[in-house]
Amino acid sequence: MFRRYGIIALLILIAAAGATAQDRMLVHHHGGVDEYVVSEVDSITFAIDTTMVYIPSGLVRLGQEGVPGAEPENDFFVEGFWIDVLEVTNGNFQAFMDAGGYSTEEWWNPVGWDWIVEEGLTEPWNWYSNEFHGGGVPGNENFPVLGVSWWEADAYARWAGKRLPTEAEWEKTAKGGCEIWGDPDICDELDTPTWPFGEQITWQQANGLGSGDPYEGNGWTTPIGFYDGEIHMGFETLDSPSVYGLYDVAGNVSEWCSTDRLYDYPYDPNDGREDPPSAFDEGFRVLRGGSWHDYSDNLRCALRGSLCPSQRDQHRGFRCARND
Repeated sequence: MFRRYGIIALLILIAAAGATAQDRMLVHHHGGVDEYVVSEVDSITFAIDTTMVYIPSGLVRLGQEGVPGAEPENDFFVEGFWIDVLEVTNGNFQAFMDAGGYSTEEWWNPVGWDWIVEEGLTEPWNWYSNEFHGGGVPGNENFPVLGVSWWEADAYARWAGKRLPTEAEWEKTAKGGCEIWGDPDICDELDTPTWPFGEQITWQQANGLGSGDPYEGNGWTTPIGFYDGEIHMGFETLDSPSVYGLYDVAGNVSEWCSTDRLYDYPYDPNDGREDPPSAFDEGFRVLRGGSWHDYSDNLRCALRGSLCPSQRDQHRGFRCARND
């Protein structure tokens, strides 16, 4: 647990006083501490009660000159929305599975449901292997879930009462909107930083290939919120949130977005790119942020990765958004 932020919930059992003592749970988060009676809490409660941050309405400069596939630069107004501070973890996804995630049709896009039934899928790829911190291995609860297709990420988000972010939302989250760097009504060259931390990146800030962190070659992914300015297992980190306070926006696992990558910039949400796939392997869905397997160039805010929506491997995870 990396308690410095107050982001990751710390679950502490205490005995209530009196003859009718009950076990109680204290949950620490950004807003303070909440107390729950343990017997009244199930796993679903904490799967959907993850910390989110509000991203205000405003302009963002999408794309970046010189980044392949991210030109032309274009200014787009993003409506306010909420997004997870941290990537979805194995523990979060286990709660979805425990709630019947792979057997409850209502949480799935019909195309995705037909696909998982035909394939007989019941958990993420490599779930019970520790090669990439699979979620079925005890002790891996706080590592980001990976090995999930776009369809599985979408189903989890629906179950949690959320959704996948659009590509424009994700990029605003990573860069900061134009209100961060100057006049909120005008975007300029300052409004498209290369990485979430500015024009430089070090491996003390993000998990990429060659980072030298304690998990390189030992599961590869780092626990969520690892880059908090503390020393973990002898490895010194820098506190490295994005401008809105999100962690692991660069590296660790690349993150599924709702958007179809076959559409180029400029971004237009009404041209079909935000329509869900009509076949399980149709098109290429956007992936952002890069992963533990990428060098720093692939961790740039503007880089537009993508894969077939049915692809499941050791590099892909996600975080969720929801409307204002």
